[in-house]
Amino acid sequence: MAADQNHWRLDHAIRSIPLADGPHSHDIAILKINSLNSKGVKFDSHVQPICLPDYYTKPNDVDWCTVTGWGAQKEDDMTSLSKVLKAASVPLLDLETCRHDDVYGGRHQFILDSMLCAGSLEGGVDACGGDSGGPLACQVNGRF
Repeated sequence: MAADQNHWRLDHAIRSIPLADGPHSHDIAILKINSLNSKGVKFDSHVQPICLPDYYTKPNDVDWCTVTGWGAQKEDDMTSLSKVLKAASVPLLDLETCRHDDVYGGRHQFILDSMLCAGSLEGGVDACGGDSGGPLACQVNGRF
């Protein structure tokens, strides 16, 4: 193990139960991890805690969000997955906007009320292919 890497053991996982509105509904998990070296989590510029949002947090309450993943670096080419974790800043979109045919509403997957939608309507930096459903960290009132 390199000096700048941390290794963890999964202690417990809490997954949501798929509900009647589809397999992509409420797809969230909370993981409890233990450090393999028993030193715990060392917070630094790359590792920070994150809070769960208040139940009533709405897109206009959010300052900005960061999406992360190892998705495809070339459009429609799942063989071009990134070798390093990538991150992009994106705004949240309200579901009404998201469901428009020229945004995400024209896709085969329905945009459910339980889903979040993020990205710039002007295009540009965004999540990569294969990153959908991945981690989304949002800043609300200066806190993640």
